[in-house]
Amino acid sequence: QLLWQGLFREPYHGKDVLQGGLALQHAALERPQDILAFRAVKRVSDWLEKITFHLCSILVFIMFVIVMVQIFSRMFGSSVSWTEELSRFLLGWIGLLAASIALKQGGHAGIEFFVERLSDELQTHIRVICAVIMLIFLVYFTYYAWNAALGAGAIRSTALEIKMTWPRLALPVGGFLMGVSALYLMLANINQVIREWKKE
Repeated sequence: QLLWQGLFREPYHGKDVLQGGLALQHAALERPQDILAFRAVKRVSDWLEKITFHLCSILVFIMFVIVMVQIFSRMFGSSVSWTEELSRFLLGWIGLLAASIALKQGGHAGIEFFVERLSDELQTHIRVICAVIMLIFLVYFTYYAWNAALGAGAIRSTALEIKMTWPRLALPVGGFLMGVSALYLMLANINQVIREWKKE
């Protein structure tokens, strides 16, 4: 659903921000008064988002083909053993890669009942705090996930007989991409606070 919505995303209409989930998603256009760190991270984040989106699209197509091979092979009474395992590995990669796009676009579920009743300024401050907490968690997550993936090199999968490092690398890669998205959201909200201060 996320990939489908991305293909038909509505064009930019001049609004400053788009709110969703726990995140405040900054508009696509940069402004000269934006802080330098935000502009730099935004460009890197946008570049990674495009690559991740196209990579997820390719992996979804590959997984679809593999599942179809599995279905038709079972229909003819000769199931291909490695298709189920490979489709599981691909699903893990797709989910963790797409999670970074969903985080940046505010697509993750969030409880906004109390936050929405606060002032816009206070909501932005809360989003900054949430982004900082997410960023700290994702740094730890990525570090330990990387070590776990490297430690799985001695284990081989049942059907494909590949090192389990490869499917488990989805964890640190996804964690890193989500960390970039969290950093982007933190700076986007800080940048928004600075904009409001300058208006006053």
